[in-house]
Amino acid sequence: MARERRNSAQWKKLIENFQSSGLRACDFCRKHDIDQKYFSKKKNELQRKALDTNSFVQVQLEKSRSDNKALMVLKVNGHQLNFHHYPDVEYLTSLMRLL
Repeated sequence: MARERRNSAQWKKLIENFQSSGLRACDFCRKHDIDQKYFSKKKNELQRKALDTNSFVQVQLEKSRSDNKALMVLKVNGHQLNFHHYPDVEYLTSLMRLL
């Protein structure tokens, strides 16, 4: 029996159903007759694509700071983070992914 081919919209909907199901990935895949490794691959691809397209964050850099102003300001969803020194790149990358 041939496996069902799904387009991106169908995978997105399927992954949304998984996230709201409360099931473990292995149980969800078994229930829907989906290869668990391929499901995981598609889920990661869609999450990565969502991060790439929806992860614009406004950042302001100031050239000099003669007073106590922040060197870098990160504004996300109405919240503001002030950095008085440039943060480590790995830390900033992790922080932005979480936001």
